[in-house]
Amino acid sequence: MKILLISPWDKRRWRYRSPLSFMISYPPLALPMLAALAPAELNPEITVYDEISDRKPPPGPFDVVAITVLTSESVRAYELADYYRGLGAFVVLGGYHVTFLPQEALEHADAVVTGEGIAAWPKLLRDIAAGTVTDRIYNDKGAPPPESRPVPRRSILKSRAYAPIDTIIASSGCPNDCNFCSIKMMAPHSCRPVDEVIAELRGLKRSNVIFYDPNFFASRENALKLMKAMEPLRLRWGATATADFGLDEELMTAAQKSGCNGVLIGFESLNAAALEGANKDFGDAGSYKQIIENIHRHRMSINGTFVVGLDNDTEDDLLALPDAVSELGIDLPLFFLLTPMPGNALHAEMKEQGRILTYDWSRYSHADIVFQPKNMTPERLMELYLRTWKKAYSFRSIIKRAFRSPGTSFQHRIVVLFMNIGFKFLGRDRGEI
Repeated sequence: MKILLISPWDKRRWRYRSPLSFMISYPPLALPMLAALAPAELNPEITVYDEISDRKPPPGPFDVVAITVLTSESVRAYELADYYRGLGAFVVLGGYHVTFLPQEALEHADAVVTGEGIAAWPKLLRDIAAGTVTDRIYNDKGAPPPESRPVPRRSILKSRAYAPIDTIIASSGCPNDCNFCSIKMMAPHSCRPVDEVIAELRGLKRSNVIFYDPNFFASRENALKLMKAMEPLRLRWGATATADFGLDEELMTAAQKSGCNGVLIGFESLNAAALEGANKDFGDAGSYKQIIENIHRHRMSINGTFVVGLDNDTEDDLLALPDAVSELGIDLPLFFLLTPMPGNALHAEMKEQGRILTYDWSRYSHADIVFQPKNMTPERLMELYLRTWKKAYSFRSIIKRAFRSPGTSFQHRIVVLFMNIGFKFLGRDRGEI
């Protein structure tokens, strides 16, 4: 069976094809996992078309074309789906956008896979091979949880397009329920067996690793067990955490001992009312300074994300944001425009209120205004968003952050410096109002 796996890219998002893209692009796992899940008895011949690194779609012919779809890339994904259906391939769409809008996706596909697809994707391939496809929507519902997951076929990606780092997943899903996030709706929170994760880590080529878990520390007991087992591996690793990680001395100590040199934390806002309105009740803006100092004391840098445009954000809040972030001491700040993505509570709420301004999914990139803000015009929100990026990523601010970074070596500070430069150009990727 000849299978083409596609990761689409919207051409307006030029930042991922700039000379600096490797600084901020980590190797994805979606296509490598799809390749690993393809049943061996079908003799799958896998071809990959990753539009971040590849310039021209392969002509085929292919028996099956599978495309992973994020909302911001869905318009391009549908173009590719229509193209390959026209060539006679059986086209499958999957991913976040398809999970929440399967009927829309079916206008461009022969079948869709919703959710993670760990059981559904290989079942669909077997049905295609046997000519027994009877449903157009495949999902993992009713399938027993897998005892283990295959190791992603990382070799199918072109490494030159990504940072020289390996990526891995130790857990999926998230128990939290922030109203602007869809992760909880995609899959229930679950952890892989620690021994399985350690075995995969031992097989990686590099000692620099990023965990793609939505919330690495969500299961405190499992995280402690995994980090203890990681200590002999001598890795340098990073992961996503919630702000309360910085108040848990045992977790921070275990992370430091196992080689963690950085965490990504969604601070989202410095306005307590904005956090409450987003159903983010596990973060306390008044504790952020102490949290950041605690994490720095354990020699870990912090990539802190902020959502610009929450309903309780005022102009004064956003005008003060760059200086406030600098005062907090965040090493790599990131700013995203609030975006009501299909599948999350925020989208349903704004749709009911008539506040959605466009359903052009290509603009749902966290860098466009797609909704009517409560406390200002869309034009003013965009102005404040661009001002925030510009001020936070002046070269003076970048140098200041890089050389006060708490990393364990000068080399780590250089990495933080280059990542800051990469994020500076990330902020230039903006769209319309």
